[in-house]
Amino acid sequence: MTVQLTLLCQPAPAALRAGVFPSGGDARVDDRIEPALRDVDYGRWAGRSLKEVADAEPDAFARWLADPDFDGHGGESLAAMRARVSQWFAATVWDDGHRQAVLPANVVRACVLELLQAPMSAFWHLDVAPGVKIVLSMRQGHWRVQL
Repeated sequence: MTVQLTLLCQPAPAALRAGVFPSGGDARVDDRIEPALRDVDYGRWAGRSLKEVADAEPDAFARWLADPDFDGHGGESLAAMRARVSQWFAATVWDDGHRQAVLPANVVRACVLELLQAPMSAFWHLDVAPGVKIVLSMRQGHWRVQL
């Protein structure tokens, strides 16, 4: 059995280009909205600029960058988002063939980390540019990442 999943990183929304935490973002797999692959819920930070949050809540902002389990903004932690992505991969029936997913950058990071079984500490070490294409393939139950 050979499965191929192409991840396309969504173009950065205007909010991100302006340095603002986005207010959600849909993900699509084969033109269907896939709620399990949506962007992180930033809670009360959504819609606020990175600078504004860093100035108003410097300790919380620093902790968010350092601790993947941090959810002190009232939303979802990066680790919880990765767990959601992991559950989606585990629950999906992977038939032979090709699928395409258009995802927010943070979800692309989570997918790559999950399939490589890399630690969350590597999350911020992956730069995922808007429009980047990453091909994942599974053969004999093992995922490979093509960059």
